[in-house]
Amino acid sequence: MTWRGSTGPALRGRDRVVALIGDVVGALDGLTATEQDMAAHGDTVTVRYRIEATHSRDLFGVPATGRPIRWAPASTYRISSGKIANAVTSGNLASILRGDRGPP
Repeated sequence: MTWRGSTGPALRGRDRVVALIGDVVGALDGLTATEQDMAAHGDTVTVRYRIEATHSRDLFGVPATGRPIRWAPASTYRISSGKIANAVTSGNLASILRGDRGPP
């Protein structure tokens, strides 16, 4: 399995991806992820989420802020033999944690 996101280089291997997910879940208290949309075509599935949580521990080099966050990523998965073979997630969580607002 390979996972690519906006938080750094691609991660290869199930154990590395599971560790990253554990870090995210561990740093975001009260995390809820609500599916907004899902579309499938062939061996590809895309899901758009809304995630809400409180930033309670250091994550991606950003110290805990205690602030509530909202994040709306989209993930595209390629399925092979009934398992996720490749995943790409958009949305820069590290930027959101820092409080970056982007251009006005």
